[in-house]
Amino acid sequence: MPRGQSRISVSIGATQITETRLISSPIIQHIVRRVDDTPISENPFAHLYVEDVFPADVYDQILENLPGIDTYVEFAKTDHVTDGYNRTRMYLSSAQKDLERIPLNLQAYWRELFGMLNSEELLHVLLDKFMAHVKARFEDPALQFARGDFDIGMRLSLVRDLTGFELGPHTDGLKKILSGLFYVAADDTNLDLGTSLYVPKNPNFVCVGGPHHPFNGFRRVKTMPYKPNSFFIFPKTRNCFHGLEQVPETPISRDILFLDIIGLPAT
Repeated sequence: MPRGQSRISVSIGATQITETRLISSPIIQHIVRRVDDTPISENPFAHLYVEDVFPADVYDQILENLPGIDTYVEFAKTDHVTDGYNRTRMYLSSAQKDLERIPLNLQAYWRELFGMLNSEELLHVLLDKFMAHVKARFEDPALQFARGDFDIGMRLSLVRDLTGFELGPHTDGLKKILSGLFYVAADDTNLDLGTSLYVPKNPNFVCVGGPHHPFNGFRRVKTMPYKPNSFFIFPKTRNCFHGLEQVPETPISRDILFLDIIGLPAT
């Protein structure tokens, strides 16, 4: 299977997701050990927060090779979001056409890193970790996004949030299965810029996905620290409300390497 094309097939009716591990890369082995050693928290919904997720030298290289802001585009101008999305989120996908905007001396590095992460091995490991939650999600008729068989794959991208960015509490779209964020922070000075987890003030309120809701309808339970070399991941459910309080006026950028596990048309 070509690099960057990892996917597995799933049948909704039987909720068949093969639990298999084929671990090769030493970097993937390190990530897997850290994921395995970290327990899932259920407060306020299932999630994992992993520290030291990359080997230290690999993380230092990621920081050193972050592309300049001129290679990103406004996320609001992509087809991933609807009109009115906050224009202070900048986006660089792992697609070849986007990587070509990166200076030549960085292109090989990001192709290699994206190719290594976008592997069948890591895809299986993360699904295995949340297998009970993923199966329960696909037993909920309201959370289906396809009829019959479909594939599960990975989507990787770099995001840079700028001053003024915020996201109201939301539960992500139906194609999301797991949402993962590698926090690419330079130091510990902005720990409060991590993703916050919320519960609705109305205990009966749930959302199948889509809209971002006003903050005043929710209680913030906790914030995942925006800490160097950390990884936050959670499954899509009706109540996985998460968001970001507004990035302060002080000039700040919030760098994230997104790893989303998504549903794809069956091949």
